[in-house]
Amino acid sequence: MSAVLRTAFVVVAVVGGLWVAYELTTLIVLLLFSILFAYLLAPLVEFVQRGVARRPRRGELSRGVAIAIAYLLIFGGVALVLVWITPHVTEAARQLPQRLQSAHLEEHPFRLVVRWLRFVGISGALVDRAVSTASTGVEAGIARFAAAFVYLASYLPWLVLIPIFAFFFLKDAQTLTRALIRVLPERWQSDAPELLTRVDEALSAYIRAQLVACLIVGALVGLVFTALRVPYAAALAVTAGAAEFVPIVGPLTVAAISAAAALIRSPFTALWVLLFLAALRVVEDYVIYPRLVGSRMHMHPLAVILVVLAGGELGGVVGVLLSVPFLAIAVAMSRYVSEVRRRHARVNRSA
Repeated sequence: MSAVLRTAFVVVAVVGGLWVAYELTTLIVLLLFSILFAYLLAPLVEFVQRGVARRPRRGELSRGVAIAIAYLLIFGGVALVLVWITPHVTEAARQLPQRLQSAHLEEHPFRLVVRWLRFVGISGALVDRAVSTASTGVEAGIARFAAAFVYLASYLPWLVLIPIFAFFFLKDAQTLTRALIRVLPERWQSDAPELLTRVDEALSAYIRAQLVACLIVGALVGLVFTALRVPYAAALAVTAGAAEFVPIVGPLTVAAISAAAALIRSPFTALWVLLFLAALRVVEDYVIYPRLVGSRMHMHPLAVILVVLAGGELGGVVGVLLSVPFLAIAVAMSRYVSEVRRRHARVNRSA
């Protein structure tokens, strides 16, 4: 009877825990994003502390002051970029209606494509069907794009808390780690420091890989847009690099803004920009990023692709963003558990 009661208690506890986690989903996601933001800022904080400590007649800078300086550098840099980009966006928005009106007076590039397809023997009905399907897909994409923005806008009040929570994670990381270890069962406490170190290394590797991916995308966009003479190529390159941190919504926003800017030059330029961004998205998502993340976190690129796709199906934009860190943590924990088991097996054999 006692075994039945224990089993029932465990089932009720698990169900209750899952229900509480579901009700607190927003808070949990907020904490996860705060942790990732803290990992993003950690190298800069360490750099600030080391830079001040190396100067003569200067004591070691306190952790809180170093974090405050890092925040000033990051948010100040973002503010400067916005001040630099805003006039370009305003000018592009002012010129866009005029360019759209003049585009109707010229030979439309899509009409030239359709005419070429018919010339090589593709029937007009097939071309019309393809155009209709493409138009439907574009409309559906725009609708999903707008819905994603509305969804993210509802969480803007919560986003303000991310830097606040990240500040405490950076400042009191050691204290929080010790507190977490103390609440664990006693038989786990001996292994917890090493396991948390492995998780820390995995998340640090993920952030480094993400930063390298942003630099690669920004550089490629800058080079190609400069070659195509897209207006405001430098500003668009910076925006494209930063947008890599926001999956799905970020690249879609960059594509829309880039096409509008390219349309100021010509419809053909806008078409080439969209084709390049589509090709870049495929290469980045299925070649560069999986290999980059996989090599830094010792995971197969196929596993990275599958977990990103699964994250998108389960959680949308948030799922995509959190899928790779979750995989990194799972792999780090799995490898540590395997090492501990092998270590115990060797000890048992030697005994």
